Formats: sequence, C-alpha cells, structure tokens
Amino acid sequence: MWSRRSAFWRIAVGAAIVGTIFILVAATGSFPSVGEGLGRWALTAYVPVFVIANPLIGWPVLAGAAGLLFATAAGTPLALAGVTPAALAQMAIARFSAGALAGRRAAA
Repeated sequence: MWSRRSAFWRIAVGAAIVGTIFILVAATGSFPSVGEGLGRWALTAYVPVFVIANPLIGWPVLAGAAGLLFATAAGTPLALAGVTPAALAQMAIARFSAGALAGRRAAA
C-alpha cells in the first residue's frame, strides 16, 4: 500500500509539472484562444482540464474562466459538467489519503 508521504510527493510533483508548464506558456506568450484554431477541441478538453486543475485552482475561478472563454451560454454547462467530476476526484483523493482511518472513523 502506498504511504501518505508518497501521496504527498506525487501531488507535489504533479503541481510542479503543471506550474512549470504554466510558467513556460506564460513566458512565451502562447496562450491559445478558442478563435486561434482550437475550435471544438477546446470544448472537449475543458472538462478534463477543469478536473485536473481543480485541486490547485478553486472552482469559482475555473467556472468564471469557462464563462470568459466560451461565453455564458456554453460556459455554464461546461462549468457544471466540470465541477461534478472534480468533486468526485477530490473525494477519491481524500479517501485514498485517509486510507484505513476512514473505515475506522465511519464505524465508530
């Protein structure tokens, strides 16, 4: 079984990778927008990106970004479609991190 320390290391490494990518994209100024060729792929990729980014960035910020990127009509359902699996992913991370302690607390 994985220890809690290794879980924290994996989270830290993942956050470092996402932060490095963000800094590189920001430094080069190559933030693509929907009108620059992403087209329908941006709509398809937004929900998985929402789920991955949600532990690092709060969901109100990501939901607001959906409204800014895709306008209100498309951003609202995308934000709702993203927040549900993001909450499930956070619950799974919490249960995995708690390990056997979760079962002992629930039984007491």
